[in-house]
Amino acid sequence: MRTKYFLLLFVLLHLVYTSCGTTRSISSSNVKVHYLKKEFWKLPDVIIEVYDFNTKKSWPAFIEVNGLIQDWDREGDEMGKFKLQLRPGKHNLVIASIGMETLTLKKLNVTESDSIIIKAYLEDSKEILYDH
Repeated sequence: MRTKYFLLLFVLLHLVYTSCGTTRSISSSNVKVHYLKKEFWKLPDVIIEVYDFNTKKSWPAFIEVNGLIQDWDREGDEMGKFKLQLRPGKHNLVIASIGMETLTLKKLNVTESDSIIIKAYLEDSKEILYDH
């Protein structure tokens, strides 16, 4: 009898643990947003990876959240990869770089149970920056 309870407890714990790993995604040609269920002991992170749209290589950028330019923690030495910790709620996010089109994400929903990975692909600006 005790073995059955142990087995039932094991199955329930396994179901709870594996359900924490579910994801959902939002995509367009310029941005991919992946919501990952975080482990309960970690703080929610927003990881932003910025790329050149044409070459798909990492690209330097500025990150603005709710009108404020953010200080960021870089992960390793990679250019264009940022990690922010945001409070739960809806945030307006702007990703900008000199010579590139600005990308805006309005009302990005951050919850306590999510970690978010954003892959942003910036296109060349159509605006002339310098005219001879």
